[in-house]
Amino acid sequence: MDVGRKEMEIEDKVVIDKLDQMNLYMDDHETREANVIHSEDCNTNKSYDTIVIDSERLYLSDMPVEILIHIASFLESRDIISSLYQTCRLFCDLFSNYSYWKTRISQRWKKQYPIFEAEDFNWRKACMEREEVYKLWSDHKNNYHHFKVQDGFFAAVDVVHLFKEGRFLATGSRDRHLNILDLNKHEACMKPHGNHLTAFQDTKTHKGWVWSMASHGDTLATGSWDTFIRLWDTADGNVAMLSEFKLKTAILGLYFEQNFIAAGGFDKRLHMFDPRAPEAFTRKHYHSQPLLCVTGDEDFVITGGEDKTIAIFDRAAGKKYKQIQIPGMVMSMSYGRGHLWVGDGAGKLHVLNSQNKLFDETNMQTFDVGHKGRLTGLVHTDGGVFTGCSDSSVKVLEPSTDPSVIASLSAHSGEVTRISYNSGVLASASADISVGVWLPRKHVS
Repeated sequence: MDVGRKEMEIEDKVVIDKLDQMNLYMDDHETREANVIHSEDCNTNKSYDTIVIDSERLYLSDMPVEILIHIASFLESRDIISSLYQTCRLFCDLFSNYSYWKTRISQRWKKQYPIFEAEDFNWRKACMEREEVYKLWSDHKNNYHHFKVQDGFFAAVDVVHLFKEGRFLATGSRDRHLNILDLNKHEACMKPHGNHLTAFQDTKTHKGWVWSMASHGDTLATGSWDTFIRLWDTADGNVAMLSEFKLKTAILGLYFEQNFIAAGGFDKRLHMFDPRAPEAFTRKHYHSQPLLCVTGDEDFVITGGEDKTIAIFDRAAGKKYKQIQIPGMVMSMSYGRGHLWVGDGAGKLHVLNSQNKLFDETNMQTFDVGHKGRLTGLVHTDGGVFTGCSDSSVKVLEPSTDPSVIASLSAHSGEVTRISYNSGVLASASADISVGVWLPRKHVS
């Protein structure tokens, strides 16, 4: 046995002896005999001082920081944050240091993350999300209960939307039906069907394909080819239509926040209004083809179109802020956390740095993650990137440069038309007249 290996074994034994003496679950009055490791046990030319561990009670806080960090590497980040972090000042100082969490991520995942780092990036929260997404989705068959809903509609499902922390799932289809499912009613032992999960169904209000959705709090917004945007109150589990607004075009994309609605139209225009005063419409014409997706925040409204263009509208200035060309049709977008993710008509992913209102197209990153069709659905979080494609596949990706695939999900026989992800729950809509749902098993009775 070589010297280096023998040294490592001695160090490991010291650590083990210390851990044995922590006595975290013993009676307060118990003690253990001292453990002694003598240098002659080493059988090497190198001499070691005798290591003596006091027989007094030893606490975690007595351990060297290096050993504490090593111990923490075997714990889930959520447990460190929710439990260990709050036990004493030492642990609070150690685990509130962002350098610990940044190093923890980089040791496990080598690729650049985040793709564009912000100065105020929350490494502790990001580490927890990355570890949880990877743990759950890398073994999704054991961690998720997957089922398909095929009742409540008889035509292609074009949109799904999860809201209220993933409890409710709204679906819109080409039969003009709006369905809202209560996923809390799902039980693993029962076959899901409309009567079991349905909290609300409307088959008469929309007169065209239900194509787009968004929500804010208890209010759900739906957009249709009948040119109407409708708002629905879902408070207390009772659903009722609040108001409706007629445009002059099919509604292909929606962004909705309190007292503000932005809609992307088949007429190539962006339509914006306050639902309290809908007569004061603002219309902007930045595209030469229909708008396919809309997103935004308090500063910008961002639209993507068939014309391979992303247009960014500055809400404060009331005018176009920037226009960006990408190689393919802009089929889907996910915006936030300093990044604008874009899915195109060729299945490629593009990422722009949106920090400090930059939207720097010169440093745009483009990735091929294996999709073979239009990238119709896209959601990104600090923990992962979720994509849906017309090739009928759904993927879960690492949120890094050149993202590796965590999971490839085969749920449909037809095109995936849209996806939604909220609080660990994933849903997919498909042209095969079904909705796929992945529900964490801890949520399933």
